[in-house]
Formats: sequence, structure tokens, C-alpha cells
Amino acid sequence: MIWLIWSVSSSSSDLEKSVSTVNAHVSRVSRVLLLTHSGPYGSSRTRWEAECSDTFSIAGCVELAWAMGLIKYHSGPLSGKDYCGWLDLKTKAPIADAEVKMRYQGYIIQHSGIRIVEPQAHDLTSPEKEQKLHEVAIVKDLEPFEVPVEIAEELKREHGDNALVIEAEGGQCSVVLKAGTTLWVPKAVKSRSTIGAQMPTGWDPRTYGIADDIASQVDPVTLYALVATVEAFLSAGLTDPYELYQHIHVSELGNAVGASLGGLQSLDSMYKRRFLDRQVQSDILAETFVNTTAAWINMLLLGSSGPLRTPVGACATALESLDTGYDMIVNGRVKAVLVGGTDALERDIAQEFANMKATINANDNAAAGRTAKEASRPATSTRAGFVEGEGCGVQLLTSARLALDMGLPIRGVVALTHMASDGIGRSVPSPGKGILTIAAEKRTGGLLGSPMLDINHRRRRLLHRLRQIEDKREAELAWLRDWLQRHEHEQLEKSEIGGLTSPPNNSRRSPAEHAEHCRTEINNDAKRAQREAKNMYGNQFWKHDDSISPLRGALAVWGLTVDDLSVASLHGTSTKLNDVNETAVLQSQLAFLGRTQGNVMPCCLQKGLLGHGKGAAGAFAFNSCLQMLASGLIPGNRNADDIDAELQQRDLLFFPSRTYQSPMGVKAFSVTSFGFGQKGAQVIGVNARYLFATLSREEYAVYRAKVLDREAAADRALQEGIYGGRFVTVKQDNVYDKGNLETAMLNK
Repeated sequence: MIWLIWSVSSSSSDLEKSVSTVNAHVSRVSRVLLLTHSGPYGSSRTRWEAECSDTFSIAGCVELAWAMGLIKYHSGPLSGKDYCGWLDLKTKAPIADAEVKMRYQGYIIQHSGIRIVEPQAHDLTSPEKEQKLHEVAIVKDLEPFEVPVEIAEELKREHGDNALVIEAEGGQCSVVLKAGTTLWVPKAVKSRSTIGAQMPTGWDPRTYGIADDIASQVDPVTLYALVATVEAFLSAGLTDPYELYQHIHVSELGNAVGASLGGLQSLDSMYKRRFLDRQVQSDILAETFVNTTAAWINMLLLGSSGPLRTPVGACATALESLDTGYDMIVNGRVKAVLVGGTDALERDIAQEFANMKATINANDNAAAGRTAKEASRPATSTRAGFVEGEGCGVQLLTSARLALDMGLPIRGVVALTHMASDGIGRSVPSPGKGILTIAAEKRTGGLLGSPMLDINHRRRRLLHRLRQIEDKREAELAWLRDWLQRHEHEQLEKSEIGGLTSPPNNSRRSPAEHAEHCRTEINNDAKRAQREAKNMYGNQFWKHDDSISPLRGALAVWGLTVDDLSVASLHGTSTKLNDVNETAVLQSQLAFLGRTQGNVMPCCLQKGLLGHGKGAAGAFAFNSCLQMLASGLIPGNRNADDIDAELQQRDLLFFPSRTYQSPMGVKAFSVTSFGFGQKGAQVIGVNARYLFATLSREEYAVYRAKVLDREAAADRALQEGIYGGRFVTVKQDNVYDKGNLETAMLNK
């Protein structure tokens, strides 16, 4: 098994000179430490292979075959001999890695990603049918039938005199439903929602080591999230989440994983199966709450006492979660936070999307001669609605300081998050243009822009301010030395004549102790002033300046401009309205901020491959962008064979149909999401090398050595988890003893 890890090389000397001094306040900078999810193509590793090449490597095939229950690792006696390797679960025979690809790649492609919806264990009918009830009134008495006494009483309670109940032997009753009784008879109409992007066929939480009692109790959206969370920590080089608590307090790890509707299968059970009087767990209600997934993550894996915030932003949930986590870190509320979104594909919800005419009509798609894999066609002239998907995407955000100190592999910088609503309207699903405000700035005639946008100007101002702070510190310390000398001299004189002296302010400290206390305060005050100065001229220089838009300012922090946005991952749902609206918004942002004509930005439309993961969609896209940062690859757009003529007018955007290597690499990216209910979200990410440019060569070398050790340990843990079937290890105890709970909570 190969775990794909991308390292980021150290920055150039020119970059070091321009960035290193200005943006050194790393405690308020948010970093992304992972790229992982559980989705229609498995993990982020295997999804990336499908996204870039439409096929899988040997390692990718092995991982997916394992996740789909096609193979299992065996270590021990086999047919009288010792054997370590994969077994084909159908034949129980050994199978080599290369043979897995040859034998199963076709099956894997057919049964992952977008396809004809496959039945799930809890479905009441097959996917091509939609079950409804038809009301009928019988015109003559029915034949008697026997039921238990309690059922007979319930029938009598419902139908009154139309139910004739006669006691029979053995605790049974004979019931006759008389003419005029109203009955509800099941019927099946043809479903229009038979195409979806489900989890890979055979995906089973127990394969990942999740115990039967948990797998049967919690909703699938939580199961997806548990697996994604474990992968997130491994991608961050953490084989045990509790290691974080060696560096931060238990209150400094937050959780902002959200969802659009909560436990959808549990909702189905609570309403439909309970109505049908089927067996349903007694606490099913708890599994329907949107915050329950994050609660389970904490109860089973994290053991944190930090804030648990639950964003609900429909299809923008994952980016709203990222916005929430970013704010918590920047404002100092936490030092690390899990963010992301999770969602499931349930047929009743799919039917409601179809009723809104938001999703692809499977019958029309087939009539046009297209396969299910071709159903999602964002930005094309033939797009006809989105394909619903499912899964969970998670990111672990930390402050840069924590990541650097611990040696956690940094995948990218969260430079900016932005949320916006859309004003007056009458349509909840209608997309809007409120997210334009990320580029809003006050223009004044004749001015070329604030000099603060020049990173060298800010560096000069910062160095001047730091010298002022140091001069003040030295002056305060000099005064303190003089004060101490005077008091020591006075004390000496009084002791010679038998007098006594009282410490200042009638305290019990001696003058020396008081001076040491003052010295500490002076140094701490200087450090606070230095941090604020670095923040003023670095991370937050553009805030409270109406002449600098959030987008322009966030890029300028790192010495970048709007011309350095290398790629945009679009919401790109494949609906008529969204794709026109979203590309118009992005075009206007770039044009307003002065992107150079001819510098066209590639737009990635991931939903052509994954369908619409709803609450997880933004996390899927964000993870893909992190992989673009690392590799420089721009994935081609699945099914982008005929770009809409209106979209072709966006002269600052283009829609590649083939994967290509960006010759200049990826400096920065934009991700957008739009959710029903006026949820607009945009996130700007920057390559981690711009952070590394703030480090000295020595500090960077120490950091890289830690990263390599972590990656090797995480790689081993991943392989051992897969081979041993213990990928997810549930915690049994808190990081602190039960008897020390108050001590652990109150002492940092």
C-alpha cells in the first residue's frame, strides 16, 4: 500500500527577502495540515488519481479493492505455508498487487463515482421505484384475518365500527374490515432520480475497524466522518490525536464539522420506518441532529473540551465550516480545529431535488444516448441539472506556530475566508452575487492604491516600528535598573542606622523581587507590541482600510496579486442558473481587481466526476486544490466537451478538458460554494512555500526533519491500520484520569 505524500520545497531567496520580516506573526495565521475525505471515489488519494487521469494506479486499485471488500490482507499460515499478502475474498486465493489492478480496475470504475444508483440495505424498494401510498375505500367486507390482541385493539381504535373484532384461541383475534373502510395501498411510481454518486460499492465501516455496535448505532454521515477524521490526522502526521494535548490544552482543539440536514438515514427511519411500524432503535432521534456527527467524532476520537460549532449552510456547509474554524484560530479561541462537511444520498431527498428540477432526469439522459458517467456536465451547453452525491471531507486547521513547533506537514495557507448573502428575493434556491463583496473596495480618483500593498513598504514600516519597541524596552529596563540601584542604596543606608524600608505599594516583595516582576512585565509588553506590529503590517494590514478589498489584501499579505491566482475550483453544479451566475461573479471579481487580460484562469469543475456532495462538496474541492498546490497539476474537467457559449464570453476564465502541468506551479487558488438559502462562500488558499519563506534556513531545516519523521510514522500507521483492520481506533478513556477532570479543565 502506498500513501501519497507531497512535500513542499523551501522557498527561494527572493521570496525570503520580501516575506520573511513582514509576515512573521504566525500564531494568527491558519494552516491546513491535511487532504482527505471519504467519498464516491474513496479517499482523497484515489479520488485525485481519478480526477487527474480517469484511471487508477496499482496502489489506488489495491486501496479501493480493499475498501470495497474485494480483497483482504492475510498474515499467517495458508495452505500449509506462511503467507503475507492480499487474498481475493471471493476465491480465498492469494493475489498480487499488480493482479488486483488487472482483475478489478474495471469493476472499481463501474462501481465508484457517478453511476446508476445501487440499492442500500435499508431501502424499502429498488432504486428505479418510488414508493407511494394510494387511498382506497373497500366496497365489501374483507375476509377475516388473525392478529394478536394488541394489534386488534389498535385496528379497532383506528377504524372504529368498520373493524369487527372477534376473540380467537391462543391470544389471537379475528378481524374483519367492513365495507366503507379506508385503506392505504402501496404503489410504485417510476423514479426520475436513478443516477447518483454513491460511496464505492461494498464500502463498509467495519472494514476500517469500526465495531458493530457503533456501526449499527450511528448514522452513515457519522461513519463517513469518523473515517475521514482518522485520515485527516494521519495526513497531518499524527498517529494519535492525543499527541496534540502535549502541546495544547484540551480546550484549544475545536470542532466545526457540519452537515446540510444531519443523519438522513436516521430521519428516514424515524419518519418512514416508524410510520410503517418497523423495528427502529429507541434513540434514533439523537442521530438526526446536525451536531451529532461532530459529537461522535469528539466522543470516540478526540476527547476535546474545546468549542463544538455546527455550521449548516446547505451546499456551502463545508466552506462555512472552514470560515468558522478560520475565525476561531485567527481570534485565538483555539489553536487547532477540525472543519469540513458530511452528507449522504437518500432517495427521498433525491426525489425532492428532482421535484425542484434541480437534478438530472435519468430518463432524459439515457434518451440522449448518454451513460450515467456522462450525466454531470458542468459549464457545458447540454447541462441539465446536478447529480447528487455523498461522503465527508475534513480538514485539520492549526495555527502556523503550532504546526511548525510540532513538525506537522503543512499543505497550504488559508489566506482568506468570506461569506455573503444575496439581498431581497423570493426564491430560496436561486443563486446570487453577494460573494462579489470579497473584491469590494473604495476607489478614489487619481490614486493608484495604498502603498501598504507593497510588501517592501510594509517591511520598512515594520522594521521601524520594531526598533521603536526595542528602544522603549531598553529605556524602561534602564529606568528599572536605576530605580533598583536607588532602593538598594537607600536600604543599605537605613540598615546601617538601624532603620527599615518598606517595599513599594506596601507589598511584601523586596525591591529586587519587585524589579524582577517589573522586568518580566516590560519584556512581555514588548513581545505583545512586536506581535501586534507584525500583525498590523503583515496578516491584517488591509483590514479597516476601505481602499483595499479583502481579496486584494489577503493576497498582498504574501506578496501576491490577483494575477497570481492560479486556479479556481467552482461550485459548478451543472445547473443552468448556477454555472452562469458563478462564472459571472468570478469574472467580475477578477476584472474589477485588474487581472491582466490574456492571463486566463483555469476553472475546475469537480462535480463532473464526484457529483454534488452537498454539505461535503466544498471540502472535496478544497482538498483537490491542496493537491494542486503540491503537484502543480490542473485536473481536466470530466465531460467538458462543449462549453456553453455564454460562459465562453468570460475572457478571464477557461475550462480545460484535459489535465496539464502548470508551468509556473500553483501559487494561490480560489474555491467557491453556493448553498440554498443565500449561502455564498469563497476561500482563498496560498502555497505553503510562502509561509516557509518567513523562516530562517535553520528553523526550516529543523521543521523539515520533524516532518519527514512524522510522515514515515504516519505511513506505517496507515499501512498497519489497513493490513490489520484497525484503521479507526476508538478511544476508551480521556487523555486525563477521571479523578483529575477538574484539574485538567482548570489548569493550562
